[in-house]
Amino acid sequence: MIDYFKILRSKVVCTILKIFWIIPVKKKQVLFMSYDGMTFSDSPMYIYRKMKDMEIRFIWAIKKGVITDELKLLPKNTKVINRYSLAFLYYILTSKVIVVNDTLNVYLPIRKNQVLINTWHGGGAFKTVGMTEKNPSKYDEFFFKEQAKKTSIFIACSESFIRDVIHDSFLYYGEVLRTGIPRNAILFQKHGNIKEKVHDYYSISLETKIVLYAPTFRKNNCFIVNEKQLDMSMCTKALRRKFKNNFVLLYRAHHLLSYTESKDTNGFLDATDYPDMQELLCAADVLISDYSSCLWDATLLKIPVFLFVPDVDDYSDDRGFLLDIHEWPYSLARTNEELNDNIIAFDYEDYKQSAENFLVKLGSYESENAVIKAVSFINDLL
Repeated sequence: MIDYFKILRSKVVCTILKIFWIIPVKKKQVLFMSYDGMTFSDSPMYIYRKMKDMEIRFIWAIKKGVITDELKLLPKNTKVINRYSLAFLYYILTSKVIVVNDTLNVYLPIRKNQVLINTWHGGGAFKTVGMTEKNPSKYDEFFFKEQAKKTSIFIACSESFIRDVIHDSFLYYGEVLRTGIPRNAILFQKHGNIKEKVHDYYSISLETKIVLYAPTFRKNNCFIVNEKQLDMSMCTKALRRKFKNNFVLLYRAHHLLSYTESKDTNGFLDATDYPDMQELLCAADVLISDYSSCLWDATLLKIPVFLFVPDVDDYSDDRGFLLDIHEWPYSLARTNEELNDNIIAFDYEDYKQSAENFLVKLGSYESENAVIKAVSFINDLL
């Protein structure tokens, strides 16, 4: 009954908002939004950076209070609006092109002469999402079918992503750009300046290596229970022993996690608020994660990756995976002791070959030209 009420409510609001259709679509106007306005980041940011000097009107929808150095210095042709305002409704319903990396409110009535481009915020084929999650509801089906109707283009990172995520999870069968994720173009470039930037930001010596710990969220935006969390001291000691270098650990929480639980800040540097995850990956020498799609990005970099998954059985039962986790090209640890052993036993050449095979198996489209191709596609629309 609740699902039917939510569906009806969405349809009524959508019908009411069509009043904005009396205002013509602005042919030279592009609206960007990342993570539903939570950040200035990800593929929408990289596409915007490539376009910002063009004679086009740009709109950035940002949640009130989100401020970065770059946002303070945007050119005059760019307007920043509050994601939760009437101005947002006006601009998103009148912009010729809309670039997002997440789902859009189902009640927003996107017109046929508007173009909604979804870059999505994750690559690979790891955890389930949308309709491939366990027991999707009637509202979920309605939600993703409506998303598919509004979406004009999906940008894909791989053939498996098209099949498992775009088709099966999001019920979208329209046009797809097989260009790779725009934000990942930076991963194919030289990273010397980026490494220096991140090291300077956290006052880390360039001789010190970085291990990035970037776990995903669990249901209800929770994290791993305290008694099963990563032992950062044990981890960095094992890395120091294996790679004969000093290591510092940067902890990057998922964007849906508002705090870092009870983690001891003496054991790590909190990188949750750093504006660009891709820069952190470029600066990292090692990644530790669980079911996050940043695994895909790190695989492109060929940096050592270790899975720390103390709740893997519960997670598999509760949510599930698109591809069996044991087929991923990373060692798996359920405990801190197993992670320690996996680090010590790590063989880079074996891992590199497994990573390359994995990219081939999933049919990767990733390339250094992903941003250029996305911008070219948008320019043809304007």
